[in-house]
Amino acid sequence: MACILIVEDECLIAAALGLVLAEDGHQVCGVAATCADALAKAERFQPDLALVDVRLAFGSSGIDAVRGLRERHIPSIMLSAHAREDEARAAGAVGYLAKPYSVHTVLRAVREVLDGQGGFLPGRTIPAGAGMAG
Repeated sequence: MACILIVEDECLIAAALGLVLAEDGHQVCGVAATCADALAKAERFQPDLALVDVRLAFGSSGIDAVRGLRERHIPSIMLSAHAREDEARAAGAVGYLAKPYSVHTVLRAVREVLDGQGGFLPGRTIPAGAGMAG
């Protein structure tokens, strides 16, 4: 079981991710809505992985969160409808998933990172309307 930090300011998205991850046997060790909160929770909980949205509450930056997590040796997958894959890679994310994404896509990416399959996980665009559906 992995400890996963969710960095997402949309409560419904964070809750949906948390449920999906828990059903797959992972522990959500925290949910953060800002970069500062994400880095504080990363220090406190030492997660195995973080799922990070690019636009966070109060104008906070997910890109900055990914950079801070990388400095703490915590891998992150960027989840975004706004950032580009090259921005995620430059910030130090180990993967990028374009919103909307499916449950299966998120879980596959999480498993690939946790299994240490290495390399950058390229964006996987899911057809519009697929959302978080299975």
